[in-house]
Amino acid sequence: MRSIIRSVAVDYDGTVARDGQLSPAAAAALEEVRQAGLHVVLVTGRIFEELTRVAPDIGDRFDVIVAENGAVAVRHGQLLRLAEPVDDSLIRELTRLGTGVRRGEVIAALSGSQHQLVATVIERLGLDSQIVANRSELMILPRGVSKASGLEHAIEVLGGSPHTTLAIGDAENDLAMLLSCEIGVAVGGAVDVLRQHADVVASAGNGDGVAEILHGPILTGGERVYSARWQALVGTDSTGAHVTVPASQVNILVDGPSGSGKSYVAGLLAEELIGLGYDMLVFDPEGDYATLAEIPGVIMLGEHAVPEPDDVIAFLRRRGSLVIDLSAYSSEHRDEFMMRFAPLMAEFRDKTGRPDWVLIDEAQVPYGQNSPLRRFYQPCLYNHLVVTYQLSQLDQRVLDSIDITLTPVGDNSTLVVSRKGDATPGPVVQVAPRKLGHLRHQHKYSAVGVPTERGFWFREGPGPANGRVAHNLEELVRILPTCSDGSLRHHAGGHDFSRWVDQVFADHDLASEMAILESEIQRADGSVRLRQAVHELETLIAERVRNAEDEDG
Repeated sequence: MRSIIRSVAVDYDGTVARDGQLSPAAAAALEEVRQAGLHVVLVTGRIFEELTRVAPDIGDRFDVIVAENGAVAVRHGQLLRLAEPVDDSLIRELTRLGTGVRRGEVIAALSGSQHQLVATVIERLGLDSQIVANRSELMILPRGVSKASGLEHAIEVLGGSPHTTLAIGDAENDLAMLLSCEIGVAVGGAVDVLRQHADVVASAGNGDGVAEILHGPILTGGERVYSARWQALVGTDSTGAHVTVPASQVNILVDGPSGSGKSYVAGLLAEELIGLGYDMLVFDPEGDYATLAEIPGVIMLGEHAVPEPDDVIAFLRRRGSLVIDLSAYSSEHRDEFMMRFAPLMAEFRDKTGRPDWVLIDEAQVPYGQNSPLRRFYQPCLYNHLVVTYQLSQLDQRVLDSIDITLTPVGDNSTLVVSRKGDATPGPVVQVAPRKLGHLRHQHKYSAVGVPTERGFWFREGPGPANGRVAHNLEELVRILPTCSDGSLRHHAGGHDFSRWVDQVFADHDLASEMAILESEIQRADGSVRLRQAVHELETLIAERVRNAEDEDG
């Protein structure tokens, strides 16, 4: 098998560089990765001009450089602003106050010791700016700009996907980037908040840690990393606990006789994966997946004419999911399309790793034992969702590649989840309800919230829960100000609040912002400062809830 990773994103200071100088070990490993055909992106908080002073050849080492904490991108020597610069009035006032502020193309940077003064000035001027900590430095950015947003631009330019990207960092401002990618890595010596949320923590620090990861089994495909934030819900077990499957690096089979609910289960999984941000290509020979087109960003082709294969590939070069509905055409027309499209698709996916998922219904036809199309099946790329009612007709290579089998057993209501290597089938699972349309934010922030076992259980310390539980973010906001200082310090110290939002609601941007405030709560000197930091946390969460309600409305 091979790795799904097609792009590597790295931070500069503290990650690939120490004291401003690029690590020879990291530089060599990155060049090897690049020579192997992967894209390499530098994502730094530094002002680009300041970066080039200490590393004049840096532009030759990366396919794209994202600087100023996501506010600018540089490719082929051309610098592009990704946001409007911070307001001139702020720069003038901070200069007048003698803060030593430095201005970039978009951001302003200064010493981290000036945090309170900067916050006061921003509030007094009524500006919509954010303050981001980067170890001993402080950055002032336009609202919504982060390393995650900057990397998203770079990956799109390179024709990639966040779900085929591995990100490596060491500091607080790297958290949003790590959470937005399929695999997030913290080097040894990284700040606690990053280590808490990373999927992998290198044993070595700085450039040696980068080399350790890039030379290790993750990029060779020898190790699959299943992140807790990338899980697709399929149902609940007998206790009411959620049952999930990894949303990446697996091949999944949905198997069962006609009328058993295969298409329902496959559609449920497709909704979950698209909701998590994965792009999916759906081959729909029977018209069972038309409702997916109700989800924003999902396009349907084939309603009026069999699409041209080149047109489909052109669409796939952009981000988004695609349903190819061939239900109105004869089997001969469908087979002709697949014969022309399959080799183009195999080449495109081998090169880019995209789309993130491919769903094939009636898979016994293209992937049957005697089908000429079976040679285009690429098990080593993972993320195939294979649906069939004739399991015995599938090519053995397809069967051998399956990691998880979902078998409906009760008219859309129950299924069995079987995993490769298990001696016996898994327990019967109550199938989760389908979601149609743009219901993702409602799912996150609704008044009903998640089941109790998935709620946030408050504790006074390492011991048992104190009986208070939040089922959604509104309840979390209501409970936070009533908690004891000890309880707040306990949960903030373990980054429990941000981890819950990250893993249960998959809101990685909110989780990264919460994690920074949790660090402030943990460091707070005295109850007054602690309560101020908690209030900032409450305000942040409440604002996100309001924004979600506005989107749904």
